[in-house]
Amino acid sequence: MDLIVNGEPKYVVGEQLHLILDELGYSGKHFVVELNGEILSKEAYTTTKLTAADRLEIVSFVGGG
Repeated sequence: MDLIVNGEPKYVVGEQLHLILDELGYSGKHFVVELNGEILSKEAYTTTKLTAADRLEIVSFVGGG
């Protein structure tokens, strides 16, 4: 399925958001997901099913000083 992830077209195999996040390498990281302009709660990651042409913005947190 084709999605837009952080402004770039991506092809992903899964439909469930949590599986797509794993596929994209976000497993174990701290991040926030915006789906089509709406910020999702972490609880919604396992219940949200994506469709072709959905837009994801994924923001990772990086520590430092």
